[in-house]
Amino acid sequence: MKQAPKARVSGTIFLPIVITTYIVLAFLHPSKTLTALDASFHVFLRILPIITAVIILLGVFNYFFDAKKFSQKLQMGSGVKGWFFALAGGVISHGPVYVWYPLLTDLRTHGMRDGLIVAFVYSRSIKVPMLPVMIDYFGWKFTVILSIYILIASVLQGVVMDFFKTNSQS
Repeated sequence: MKQAPKARVSGTIFLPIVITTYIVLAFLHPSKTLTALDASFHVFLRILPIITAVIILLGVFNYFFDAKKFSQKLQMGSGVKGWFFALAGGVISHGPVYVWYPLLTDLRTHGMRDGLIVAFVYSRSIKVPMLPVMIDYFGWKFTVILSIYILIASVLQGVVMDFFKTNSQS
């Protein structure tokens, strides 16, 4: 019988620490604490619609995503679809990159091009959960342009990797 995964406790530890800190600071510096709470609340209200949209999009994607079909699309001869899935996979992937190494190794042994692996790893620099914060600080235009440049650089680096790989074999 499969065991249920352990619940992550990082949020249950962090939230009480923050609340306790605010309570302590409220006794030491009441006016500064209220100012800090007010500023935090306004930032939260500004990014709340974007966070909600990102959570909904991630939920819809996770519902329709099939890992087996994804690995089949990244094999040799995948063409534009391979680049698209490598970039999309890199953008939506979460967690530390070393967690993805076993999957990438497995895909590589089954025929995935090295250029697609490079594109996947490089496109991971776009962090979907961080986009709302980036938009809040830098604006929509900057965020979109930077994200497009990152995707273009991902493809270019993948093409360069494929070029060197092909030339080293001949």
